[in-house]
Amino acid sequence: MNKKILYVITRSEWGGAQKHLIDVVIGMKKKGLSPIVAVGDEGDLTRELEKNNVEFYIINNLVHQISLKQDLKAILELRNLVKKINPSIIHLHSSKAGLVGRIATKVSNYRIPVIFTAHGWGFTPGSKKINKYISLLSELLTSWMLNKVICVSKFDQELAEKYHIISKKKLTYVYNGISKDMNVDLVDIDKKREKVLFTMVARFDSQKDYLTLVKAIEKLKNNKEIYNQIQFNFVGKGPLYEEIQKEIINRKIDDVVNLLGFRNDILEIINQSDVFVLTSNYEGLPISIIEAMSLEKPLIVSDVGGVRELIDKNGFLIAKGKNEIKNIGKAIVQLTSDDRLRIEMGENSLSIFQNKFTLEQCVNNTEKIYKIYMK
Repeated sequence: MNKKILYVITRSEWGGAQKHLIDVVIGMKKKGLSPIVAVGDEGDLTRELEKNNVEFYIINNLVHQISLKQDLKAILELRNLVKKINPSIIHLHSSKAGLVGRIATKVSNYRIPVIFTAHGWGFTPGSKKINKYISLLSELLTSWMLNKVICVSKFDQELAEKYHIISKKKLTYVYNGISKDMNVDLVDIDKKREKVLFTMVARFDSQKDYLTLVKAIEKLKNNKEIYNQIQFNFVGKGPLYEEIQKEIINRKIDDVVNLLGFRNDILEIINQSDVFVLTSNYEGLPISIIEAMSLEKPLIVSDVGGVRELIDKNGFLIAKGKNEIKNIGKAIVQLTSDDRLRIEMGENSLSIFQNKFTLEQCVNNTEKIYKIYMK
């Protein structure tokens, strides 16, 4: 049996898709398969692959932005790699790699099954109109090249069905998951801390809505009793980092907001927090929320994409719209003033995680799909 699985992803910069990929790759390696990764650049992902002795190749012209010249070169690079490796299955991750990878496969070997994991669709509600049109068009034109499409949530599967871009027979969903046995040093929470600590972990870009959270925190200055009891950690980097930094200073909330930048100790930071927050304009199924759930944290999260599927009496689901800032504020007030509520919601988070969102479940469900196509 050919046990080689070629995974293709655009960027090595750390994010939810990269975290998911490395976990699945390691899981498949433990199951006796031979994972190989093709990625557009070197970075956080390739360093993790090296640590875990996973073979990888750099596709130099596989870039995030649209570039006809580079995209054609990337197709040729990937086609040559497919011919060299001759994998049993090609598993594509991220939109750009998903498009380039399916074309490269079909011009090199029509018989290799191609699976695509959609980490949130480009046409999901909240995304830019131009992105919606490009994403819908590309899927309509090339979905016939795919054998299976794995969505990370029921929401995304139903969204693809709604637009009729892919045959229902090709669609399924597999929830993201993380390991129950995290290899990190999680020290006990500082019980002596006087303030309630809220943490948001996200890239500073147009997808993640830090600005709305900043505005909600500013509004709480009118409630001095609560404002004096709260502290926020913002963890991440990205193109909007300096803009958000200026907003924090201009709105005079820098006394309660800490900008921690990019960190390698994310789980430790979340573990030391009392509440996890993720305000977003659109999502697939965020791994950061699942990590927080595994650490028994109550949640304040935006009702976008598949996020609703993570919430059941374990946090506050905030609808986008005119009352969003007000409702975030209310959630912060409730979780700050009610210790018992934080504990109960945190316990519910852990229970939901254990039942539905472990890495073992994710890997096993993905392997079941592989077995359909492996010879």
